[in-house]
Amino acid sequence: MPWSGTFRCGFGGNNRGRDHAGEFFGKEGHAMTLSITAYVGYSHLFPGARLWLETSGERLEHMPEVFALEFSDGSWSSAHLFHEPDDGSWELIVEGYSTKRGTPVDERVWTVTAAEALEGGLELKLGSRLPSG
Repeated sequence: MPWSGTFRCGFGGNNRGRDHAGEFFGKEGHAMTLSITAYVGYSHLFPGARLWLETSGERLEHMPEVFALEFSDGSWSSAHLFHEPDDGSWELIVEGYSTKRGTPVDERVWTVTAAEALEGGLELKLGSRLPSG
């Protein structure tokens, strides 16, 4: 399942121009290199979906705040892991993207209900979808 290359992709679903250069271009056009990729076994996310992050970190606290997200159909997005210090909860914000079939998927915010350290990575389980905006 792990993909060994790097990539380049625009935020907001503009993944048509990726050239595998290892950078995302943020909303202001600034390049960001993302060192970790999460893999999803589906072309979209839903409550209960699981993401696999190939990393040596064993806890969410040790993960980078932003990482790449590769879906099973080969489409890409970026994800922002956000910790709510008041209640200790975690949220995953996924930038909008287009599936390989061209279906647009808007930005989505998900609760993270579980994180399990497995050999070679960390598995996240998504909970409910939250309002984004």
